[in-house]
Amino acid sequence: MVYSFLGYVLERIINVIAFGTWLDNSVLYGPFQPMYGIGVVLSVALWTLLRKTALTPALKVLFLCIGAGLFTWASEMFSGTMYERLYGFMLWDYRLTFDLWCHHPYSCIIPTTLFGFLAAFTAMVVHPDIAKWADRIPLWQGVLLLVLFVFYVYFTYSEAFFEVYL
Repeated sequence: MVYSFLGYVLERIINVIAFGTWLDNSVLYGPFQPMYGIGVVLSVALWTLLRKTALTPALKVLFLCIGAGLFTWASEMFSGTMYERLYGFMLWDYRLTFDLWCHHPYSCIIPTTLFGFLAAFTAMVVHPDIAKWADRIPLWQGVLLLVLFVFYVYFTYSEAFFEVYL
């Protein structure tokens, strides 16, 4: 949830810098971008496994960057495709921004590589502090945040499901 929220903030900042306006192209109704959260959580899990291996530090970082890039690519492809199928329109199209580098609306080498490096950096550098902070959250507050997050996911996708299929 933390990384989904931070992904939401990151995307708003990117939109202001790139387009000069606050563009809210969220997937969920709440302030969460689950595709970023999923990419970072998978990157953290991969980094946890890689740290336990006998690989050199350089190879560990290389494999993490490759894995994080693949995770963010898959997350964007899945999120974009599912959103289009549920709502009947594309939430983003990288071909409009990176015409020469993109051949698919939901994935592009430039942003996917950037998000992959950010996910790898987050797994290696930011996550230890986030994990310490999260460990201090009382259980009831964590459960409340999880219920809120599940509510946002359910509300977003159940409404879309009922609009499309009923």
